[in-house]
Amino acid sequence: MFLINSLAFDADWARKYDANNTSEGDFFIRDRIHRRAMFMYGTEYDYLTDNGSCGFIKYYKGGKYAYAALLPDEGISVDEYLNTLDGTRLHKILSNPLRTEVRTSMPKLNLDYCVPMDEILRSMGIERAFDPGSAQFGLIGKSSIGNLYIGSVLQKAHIEIDEEGTKAAAATLVDVACEESAPHEFKVVHLNRPYIYMLFDTETCAPFFIGVMRNPDSDTI
Repeated sequence: MFLINSLAFDADWARKYDANNTSEGDFFIRDRIHRRAMFMYGTEYDYLTDNGSCGFIKYYKGGKYAYAALLPDEGISVDEYLNTLDGTRLHKILSNPLRTEVRTSMPKLNLDYCVPMDEILRSMGIERAFDPGSAQFGLIGKSSIGNLYIGSVLQKAHIEIDEEGTKAAAATLVDVACEESAPHEFKVVHLNRPYIYMLFDTETCAPFFIGVMRNPDSDTI
């Protein structure tokens, strides 16, 4: 018996990237270690800021869904920042963007992710469900072979981001982050080191797909 939970998302950007503005650059995976990646450059108008990060929102056609990226400040690793991020804080960040010009760059993505969830769930305290002797799934069904229990849990995901838009599916330039300039004031967010990205519902600010970009040279999330 299998229980499958799936999600699929396919949307074009409201404001597509100009392919002529896509160029190769360095993505710093850590310290001075970098990989070459194809960066898409554009201008957005919703700037995200938080104690420890900055980012931007880019909308999909129709405005119901959007892409958001959060880049930890220099000196803060993406894992350190993730440890401070919970649902309440994330909702506050997404629901309070600053309306201003944001000059952005981000790498094109085509990534896959696959991980067994058994040990992760056990570490969270879900143990009995994996135990053939003590699992209690009698209300789901019975087997003449023996007691029902969870044999394994597998999480898989895929995401593509390019000039046209984003495709995602899941089963269960300058090394500067933020900059201001006068007299024409604008923000700058270059996603050229590990960052957090997500797809979210703009009505509820609830994310339905979240990932961490650590190395665009890899084909794995």
